[in-house]
Amino acid sequence: MNKKAIRYVMVALAFVFVASVALIGISIWDARHGVFSSRDVQLEKTIEYNGSSYVLKDGIETFLLIGLDKTSDYEISESYNNDSQADMLVLFVFDTREKTCKAIQINRDTMTEVNVLGIAGNKIDSIIEQIALSHNYGNGREVSCRNVANAVSKLLLNARVDHYLSMTMDCVGIINDAVGGVEVTVLDDFNGESGLVKGETVKLKADQALTYVRGRRNVGDGTNISRMERQRQYFDAVFQKLKNKIDEDRGFVLDVLEDINGKIVSDRSVTQLEELFNKISDYDFSFVDIMKGESTVGDEFMEFYPDENSVKELVIKCFYNPK
Repeated sequence: MNKKAIRYVMVALAFVFVASVALIGISIWDARHGVFSSRDVQLEKTIEYNGSSYVLKDGIETFLLIGLDKTSDYEISESYNNDSQADMLVLFVFDTREKTCKAIQINRDTMTEVNVLGIAGNKIDSIIEQIALSHNYGNGREVSCRNVANAVSKLLLNARVDHYLSMTMDCVGIINDAVGGVEVTVLDDFNGESGLVKGETVKLKADQALTYVRGRRNVGDGTNISRMERQRQYFDAVFQKLKNKIDEDRGFVLDVLEDINGKIVSDRSVTQLEELFNKISDYDFSFVDIMKGESTVGDEFMEFYPDENSVKELVIKCFYNPK
């Protein structure tokens, strides 16, 4: 082999080496950022409100459910920006001592501090915008979910978000049919869409369930507030049916997780999710009050500005005991 050929081979090997190192670096970054940790945030141990003192509870574990405004399977964004917004946000607060689960529903229009991520996934800035947009930053999977969790934590006075699960919205129909359908009394006028008539009691099928919890434009008053009320109603009903199904068959959760495989992203393994949902069946479930605030029309979209006292009251109700 002549010197020129040797030089070409050396250049090619050098290129392969550099590319390999880069790919390994990206893999390590993804692995590190895919592991969710909330150790860097913590609520105050004690808090004062309206002349009373409250102390932080022990044995609290939180789980953030993120419903995305898409119905196709997950895809990884190579640009660390994506077009999937967090359309539904519910933080489940488990009290492992009292065996209760309180759910905080968060308006997707809530204006709060959101981290802006750079191309490497690191924080480069923060801005005040709709909390739904926090999922737009990141790879559309773990990194984006973590950014949503950080925004939720900041909104709730640095409450820890221990774990998360995001799902595409078509999971609603799959879960709905898995529990045998969910019965509701229709709260809004759907203008004849999907056979949903205000005031009538109906057992929702898959497509109807998705329409019921997702419909907004041309439904009722068209606001997210009314949609959130429907979501709360639906959650209450489906939660009870889930508990019944789990009590009847401990393998039910695993079957459902297999059905929605490819449509969910979580920092928990399938086994850990199964254990979590089986544990839920033994807990008393309830929604806390909806966060109060003011809704206004922004430059382009609706904007919800939460009342500071309302936020504090919700946090105290879920995370604290009277001192």
